[in-house]
Amino acid sequence: MMGKELYRIFSRRITLLALAAATAFLIYYGFFHIWEEAVIEDGNLLRHGEAVARDKEIAEEFAGPLTEETVRAIWEKYGAPVNYMDPVVREEDLQRLAEQGGYDNYCNTVVTRLFAGKVIQEDGSAVFLLPEEISESRYLDGNHIFGYVGLGWSWYWDQFLVMIVMVSVVVIIALAPMFSEDYAFRTADIVLPTVRGRIRIWQTRVGAGFFFASAYYWLMGAFIFLLNIFFYGADGLNISCGFTYLPYDLMRDSDPLWKAVLIMHLGGWFSMLALTLQIQAVSSKNKSTFGALLWSLAAFLGPIAIINFILKNLPFMGVNKWLQYFCYSMPFSFSGMYLQAPPSGKQILLTFALITAVLSCALGGLCWCRHQVRN
Repeated sequence: MMGKELYRIFSRRITLLALAAATAFLIYYGFFHIWEEAVIEDGNLLRHGEAVARDKEIAEEFAGPLTEETVRAIWEKYGAPVNYMDPVVREEDLQRLAEQGGYDNYCNTVVTRLFAGKVIQEDGSAVFLLPEEISESRYLDGNHIFGYVGLGWSWYWDQFLVMIVMVSVVVIIALAPMFSEDYAFRTADIVLPTVRGRIRIWQTRVGAGFFFASAYYWLMGAFIFLLNIFFYGADGLNISCGFTYLPYDLMRDSDPLWKAVLIMHLGGWFSMLALTLQIQAVSSKNKSTFGALLWSLAAFLGPIAIINFILKNLPFMGVNKWLQYFCYSMPFSFSGMYLQAPPSGKQILLTFALITAVLSCALGGLCWCRHQVRN
């Protein structure tokens, strides 16, 4: 029965089209960061793979626990990055900057972002200066491991979020007709009265949905992960999260990048399973496949829209606080919010997510099993 349910999923042309379009987009998007890599040094411009190789070479000299001496050594040797204030990515613009002299690499960019101060001069121009006192910075506590991560690992959350959204849309398109299609074509009237037409079919379809969502999710997750390994290497996974743009808990951002990546991917997988149950609950309640698709999309995008357009405009206290926790625990945002939440927040998010998943499972099963067959 499992094989037949999977065949039903893949036999729909819209599912195959969604798979092809989402996969092609994720492959295209995966190359964005390597296209933007650039190093400016001694009037020369290095791009793409050459820039990554040179940045790795520069960072090796300063790799290890970050200290004040390391920060000042980077600043003394390279100064402020010349492509930091108003960054450009076009070849001709970068070449023009290179001809003006100066340096722009991973190391002096990180130091400028985390330690330097912006000073406006008398003529209105802005320069970056390294303060005399930086020893109080939390990045210099001896626990933060510095090294090269590049744009790929540094912006890994952006790649991951795009992957989550695309995979979720595909899962919604593939699974939304699972039960509503039977209602629309009245095959439910034939299937439900059979000996295994209720509980057994529900269990099989939940299993098929889990398998489809998990397989596609891990396939795309493995793609973006291995693509970064290929372009940037695995050494960056040992660098502290604080040197990246990952939405990580600020009090624990000395943790290595591999830990954040692992939490993200496991959290994303949990989101896919919870989303599958929500879709099937909606599908088991709707008699129209189009209606099931629209309501599933609303269930996926609705919580984050409610937060951004309503709840964020209200004080974060009382009922609003718990409503935001609940909305953030939904599949669209669970992985990122869980990653950056403190331990107490993680427990709340996980509790809400589990309760919602269990209720979705129960509601979907009841709606299907109690559907009244028409004469």
